[in-house]
Amino acid sequence: NYQFGHADSSVLLFPVNAGVVVNHSGDRPNAKLRWSATDERTREVLRGSVEELNEREHVSLVLDLVATEDIAAGQEIFFDYGRAWEDAWNDHVDSWEPPPATGGAGMPMSSRVISDMNDDKFNEAYWEWSDD
Repeated sequence: NYQFGHADSSVLLFPVNAGVVVNHSGDRPNAKLRWSATDERTREVLRGSVEELNEREHVSLVLDLVATEDIAAGQEIFFDYGRAWEDAWNDHVDSWEPPPATGGAGMPMSSRVISDMNDDKFNEAYWEWSDD
């Protein structure tokens, strides 16, 4: 869910900052992403050729999250993920069903059970292995 790509490219960008917590709104975005105009490494990469990029061990790019209107303190920031993302998300929500419980004999798996297991590592009830 938190990656950026383009239908005509095999490149995927994985943000590693607070940008991953900006929610989608196709109706009321108040921000947008753009290539950084101030990060020299990003500008260098964007000026380079595909061949030059292929020779690099890794590439680091910076995207700026830019307000498209005044945003008040405490107001949520939204940007438009795009129609394809919204359609895929709606399809997922419409067809999603919770997976069956796992964890062995009558023990549904949940974060609470995992927490209990971590608190009580030597309890033999948690030693059963499940093949599902």
